[in-house]
Amino acid sequence: MVYQSVNIDLFDTSDEINLGKLKIRAKINDDSKLLIESNSFKEDGIFYENVEKVKELDDETPIQYFLNEKEKNISQLVLLEETNYKLFFESNLKESSKEIFFLPSLTNQREDIIDIWDEDEGPVRANLNFRSYVGKSFFDVKVGGFKSKKYSFEVRSKKIGYHKQYDAMISDLAEVASGMIFEQNAPLLQEFDFGHDKRETLYEEFMFLEYLFRPDNLPYAYEFILRNPHFKLEKYSEDVPTAFAHNIGPSELVEVVSKPEGLSKAHKIPSNWPEKMKGYIPETINHDFLEDTLDTPENRLLKYFLESVDKLISDLLSKIAEGNIRDKLIEFHEKMQSYLSDRWLMDIGNLDYIPMNSQVMQKKEGYRDIFKFYIYFEFAFRLKWRDMEDKLKGYERKLSDLYEEWCYIQILNVLRELSGINLRFEDVYDVRFDEWSISLKKGRSSAQKFKWIYKNDPIEVRVIYGGRFSRESYSLTLKPDYVLQIIYNGERYLVHFDAKYKFQKKFLKYCKDLKSSNLEKLAEEEDEELYRSYKTEDVFKMHTYKDAIYGSLGAYIFYPGDRPEIFKEFNSTIIPSVGAFSLTPGGNELEEEEKEIKVFIEDILDFIVKYNYGN
Repeated sequence: MVYQSVNIDLFDTSDEINLGKLKIRAKINDDSKLLIESNSFKEDGIFYENVEKVKELDDETPIQYFLNEKEKNISQLVLLEETNYKLFFESNLKESSKEIFFLPSLTNQREDIIDIWDEDEGPVRANLNFRSYVGKSFFDVKVGGFKSKKYSFEVRSKKIGYHKQYDAMISDLAEVASGMIFEQNAPLLQEFDFGHDKRETLYEEFMFLEYLFRPDNLPYAYEFILRNPHFKLEKYSEDVPTAFAHNIGPSELVEVVSKPEGLSKAHKIPSNWPEKMKGYIPETINHDFLEDTLDTPENRLLKYFLESVDKLISDLLSKIAEGNIRDKLIEFHEKMQSYLSDRWLMDIGNLDYIPMNSQVMQKKEGYRDIFKFYIYFEFAFRLKWRDMEDKLKGYERKLSDLYEEWCYIQILNVLRELSGINLRFEDVYDVRFDEWSISLKKGRSSAQKFKWIYKNDPIEVRVIYGGRFSRESYSLTLKPDYVLQIIYNGERYLVHFDAKYKFQKKFLKYCKDLKSSNLEKLAEEEDEELYRSYKTEDVFKMHTYKDAIYGSLGAYIFYPGDRPEIFKEFNSTIIPSVGAFSLTPGGNELEEEEKEIKVFIEDILDFIVKYNYGN
């Protein structure tokens, strides 16, 4: 049995008193990883035993030392979600051994990830498992009246590309909520007020920034405007010598006559000069000119918006001392400073009014996006989104919960496309005007209803999120994440879905489960392609839903994998069945994945209509 360990001498904040030694230990699942001398080393006062220095992180090794040349915001000590760790701390201050506050940074964030027991003698011990929480946190202690320094570490996900998927889920959820607010019948529309500001937490602001800085949002819009800025012709007047005047009309002559002090007797009179001037001509004539200017109301709104976002980021940075959210804010701040330092913006004046009726802001590419972001910034993201607080709190990211809510929005999108019925804000979100907040509705009483004519017959599909099924179950109460309740010809049929933010690696041909540490090497030797498959135990659970809940046609999981798979009870029909569908946030295949789900639901509806299943 092979173990990895990290030994940290915890010093107080003045770096003078050694409070004690903390040891973090984990078992390596891959027995082929043997203890070698090069994997035991000391860095920055921390001793690593059987820990490899890597430039690319894998998804199996419990402890790794990351040579983060590119990912500057990731700590060098990297741990893993869904992994068991043993922790030991022995204090050097024996007189204060009864006054130890163990791992305050961790316990303040999530008490459910750590189990601490303190014996009368010997070290403080704890079991630690981050479950599905990922992100940055710290190891620290408080002994007597002394606080230790904080030693940062990163908890990474076992899912490939989880950073990108997290950003995509947050921004997708935020965009949907914001866009729906401005639907004509949305209950918050009547409350629209640019002066309304009830932000009480940082989460909705951070959500806005995650949404805003998606590559196809602000970065794309600003770069497009930079290449195609809006300008207007501006008239200005200037005195020019009479000899250079190219167009003297009635208005110029009136000005000449009104200022006789500027006239002088000329030896050579211009042709067609009025005889009544008796040879007098002005030394200069005021001329009107036209020039291009970028100082337009539209560009002023752009500059004001960028400055407002930059101020928001600076305010958040002043409130958040450390952690994953701060790292992202620094990244956003650097990008915003890059925009505001562009020379052309320095020639743009201050915003005097909002060009609400500007055709440029409403129709021109780049500017219409900025206008939308500005509206969201001023109104939609002032809402407190109650669902997000626990998922962004502290330094962790609860990816599984985010994935569950994100999948719900994707199901609603599929049903919207299938039925042609738009989502209604009041059906999807619970609004509390007293605290200016929203949250996703859950439960059977809050089902989203889609009624339309399908294949010449009326049909209704209700989407239930977080419903409980007790009367329909012949055993225990069951809680599928989402249920499609299909009502046709007086009969009711159920189709269940669960969101599972996990997968396992397999060979494309052999579908053989292997340890991740050997997988890439074997795939290379066998010239095989790796892919991400669902976990078999998750599909087993779908059998429970299908068989235990009366009226069920099938049950399926969504997971961030590579391919769907359906297990049919009878080869000739699509249902009854269980299976898995790929649904990957931020993935290139998301549109195709949603299309596959749409086609599958259509196949179920076709079966019900054709055979009137269940009668």
